[in-house]
Amino acid sequence: RLLYRSTLVISISLASLVVGVTLNVVFIAYWKLGILGVLYSSLITRLLVGVPLAGWILARNGLTISLPTGVSLLRYSLPLLPSMIGTVITNYSDRYFIRHFVSIADAGLYGLAMKIGTSVHYLITSPFIMVFLPRRFEVARGADGRRVLADVFHSFLTVSLLASLVVAVFVDEILILMTTPPF
Repeated sequence: RLLYRSTLVISISLASLVVGVTLNVVFIAYWKLGILGVLYSSLITRLLVGVPLAGWILARNGLTISLPTGVSLLRYSLPLLPSMIGTVITNYSDRYFIRHFVSIADAGLYGLAMKIGTSVHYLITSPFIMVFLPRRFEVARGADGRRVLADVFHSFLTVSLLASLVVAVFVDEILILMTTPPF
């Protein structure tokens, strides 16, 4: 993001989504792992994407440890920790409740539907945020910064709404393509 390599950021995000959804289908539909399949696919996707990225970043930048900077970052982030824990609990607890009240297959279908439902976020919102947020102050300082920011926001909302509409209209077809008949 800081190097302004938006194509690389989007490619990594898209690859991560494709790998995650594919692993979900394999683990849930074929190997019948249920909730455990969702957890495995998330872990494997993070490892497949995160380890090479970490290696690339370390090779390019090296590793430097600064105790004062670390303490400052910790002091800033500690108040955010309860919120992040709550977010994780909220995002993943629904699968356990569904598994308790319905079958494992229904829980797996729900997990896949969640992935499809959040695809707009992963394909559009997340890459946009990662690419645009570091540049927003640079853009705002420009001579016509307010107009450019308004245009960017309008374009972002238009693309997001259209993508959400496409997902909503074709969700049944997407599920049929991504799953086997028993699933």
